[in-house]
Amino acid sequence: LPILSDGGEAVVPTFDVKTMLLSLLNDNSKMIVENIAPNYNLFTGKPIDPSNTDIGEIHTGWAWEEARAHHCGDQENVLPLGLICFFDKTNADLFGSIAASPFIGVPSFFNIDCRCNTDFWLPFGYVPNLAYGKGKASQQTSRAKLQDLHNCIRLVTKQIAELRDKGYFWTVVMGRVVKVVVWIHIITGDTSGHNELCQKYNCSNTTCPYRDCMCGKDDLSDSIAQCHDSRWKMWPKLYKRDVSTNCRSEEHTSELQS
Repeated sequence: LPILSDGGEAVVPTFDVKTMLLSLLNDNSKMIVENIAPNYNLFTGKPIDPSNTDIGEIHTGWAWEEARAHHCGDQENVLPLGLICFFDKTNADLFGSIAASPFIGVPSFFNIDCRCNTDFWLPFGYVPNLAYGKGKASQQTSRAKLQDLHNCIRLVTKQIAELRDKGYFWTVVMGRVVKVVVWIHIITGDTSGHNELCQKYNCSNTTCPYRDCMCGKDDLSDSIAQCHDSRWKMWPKLYKRDVSTNCRSEEHTSELQS
């Protein structure tokens, strides 16, 4: 039970991630060729036909090959298991009191029809509604509330991190003995849920600019960030002309970095 910043306790139902993955990998009704993404070699993570450069499933994107090479390299008898995870709050009543945030994962090697089928989803844990019963009079700071949320999420993500740090685990998939390499490849959800995961300020129509780093808009899709975090001491140098909805000029970027 995670201890919250206000001294309370949160009950966070979690499932053993490795056991959940094995329940799917060892399911002969789901692990069939028809359910695997087209032109994908399940036991290498590479395209069956490298000459086919059409963009389609997860493995056809450039980010997949970077992740596969980083986590698996040129190992033999390996099954790259990049997870597509989902995290967002769901409500079971009209008032939002009965709510929970599920952390769900599905292997990226399945085709899109399977990934959209709930039978292939693996629930790893549920974060309860930490705001229930506190109301607007709560003295907790936004920072403390967000830290409480991340302490609960960590009960799930630390299991995935431990599997990644160990390197792999062995199992039999489709009659072949393989070592499974696990990592989180994508996390889906809405803007509010992503802001909570990334510890960003959740608001709309704000007059306060928010900057994480000094990257230009064309660099934000770089899978390996080559940037410098912003610092509080830079804020006094911000002017109204610097603030833009979509991008900023190189001149102002240089001014912030000086």
